[in-house]
Amino acid sequence: MEASNHVRAAKQRSGFTLLELLLVVSLLAVVAVIVAPPAGAWLDRMAFKDSAKRLAAALRLARVDAMRQSAIMEISVTPNQSEVLIGRQRLPIQGGGVVSYLGTALNSQTQQGGVIRFYPDGSADRGLVVLKADNAIVQVTIHPVTGRVNLAWH
Repeated sequence: MEASNHVRAAKQRSGFTLLELLLVVSLLAVVAVIVAPPAGAWLDRMAFKDSAKRLAAALRLARVDAMRQSAIMEISVTPNQSEVLIGRQRLPIQGGGVVSYLGTALNSQTQQGGVIRFYPDGSADRGLVVLKADNAIVQVTIHPVTGRVNLAWH
């Protein structure tokens, strides 16, 4: 008889009370508030890195197109903008990033920006494009003799 009382008591106590459920939900809400801002910053950094990689890929493609078409390919870069103009295509710099510096050696540069040229023999104007976001800096360099494009993360 005592065993049946224990079984009945266990059946009556199974499950969670409303207070226990509210406590768990409130703890989850606190954890979400703590974790959400760093996750948003992480997503911005990843979008910025992706934009830098896409810029390098677009520059490499411009070099290949110049060699394939035996024509000069030009890339326009404007400081303090969040995009780069490659031909007629606009490449946005995401994640809060902007073009902060453009350095070219052989071509004209003004406050409005500059042009990096790739030539049919694979060479290019020396170029340096610096992209900046909150806590990240990426330097995209173009070697003048080889036309190779390199990324450096800082």
